Amino acid sequence: MLNLQIVNAQKNDYIPSGEIISKKIEKKYPSHTFSNFIYVDINKQKLFLLDNRVTIKKYNISTSKRGLGNKSNSLQTPEGLHKIKSKYGQGVPIGGILDHRKFNGEIASINLDTTSTAIDIICTRVIRIIGLEDGVNKGGDVDTYLRKIYLHGTNEEGLIGKESSHGCIRMKNQDIVDLFDRVNKDMLIVMLDNLWYNL
Repeated sequence: MLNLQIVNAQKNDYIPSGEIISKKIEKKYPSHTFSNFIYVDINKQKLFLLDNRVTIKKYNISTSKRGLGNKSNSLQTPEGLHKIKSKYGQGVPIGGILDHRKFNGEIASINLDTTSTAIDIICTRVIRIIGLEDGVNKGGDVDTYLRKIYLHGTNEEGLIGKESSHGCIRMKNQDIVDLFDRVNKDMLIVMLDNLWYNL
């Protein structure tokens, strides 16, 4: 039993190369080529930015405290193939509150400890995404875009690395600024929980 626990721990800590990530995702989505894209690893609570199949940045994130799910009003984080639809917040100061994706002039107080404030503030930058899989994350009651699922800065930075959001992908405010400046509209985003299980 101890050996199995050690193997599982090592597997959970294992971070494959960008080339392996790209190949694994291409097996799942053979109609697409993955060279420059974002991979959100929900199990590891990490986001990987790949350029020419090389991981150039890795960020800690937080996905939904309710787990995975694509249904409207579930407050869960959707899985599957997406792309960047639009970006908001260029020039907004760190902690600037984005109300309906527009800076309202207020600055959030950033909580750095691990207690929940019970207040979900969207701040600093917003990257809005749209699903690309009909019936999975696009259309009907599973539409990621209509659910307003974002990558965004948060007032609860102390909870980054743990499942704590209301469905969006939360990032530290400096990290979302860095990612925002590196990515463009239409970049593919893959959000999965089980990419590594068959390695």
